[in-house]
Amino acid sequence: MEETNPERHEYRNGEIITMSGGSESHSAIASNFLIYLGFLLRDTDFRLYNSDLLFLDS
Repeated sequence: MEETNPERHEYRNGEIITMSGGSESHSAIASNFLIYLGFLLRDTDFRLYNSDLLFLDS
């Protein structure tokens, strides 16, 4: 289903749910921002993550 559908889905609690997604322009802007911010913070202890990271409570 995912190979031919322009939308992406996830399976959550027994249901198939349409995932939100960004445009090509949005992805380019977010990537450029992350790269630039990483450059500015290169000599610090800060770590940058993109929006794909899933935080789980331990």
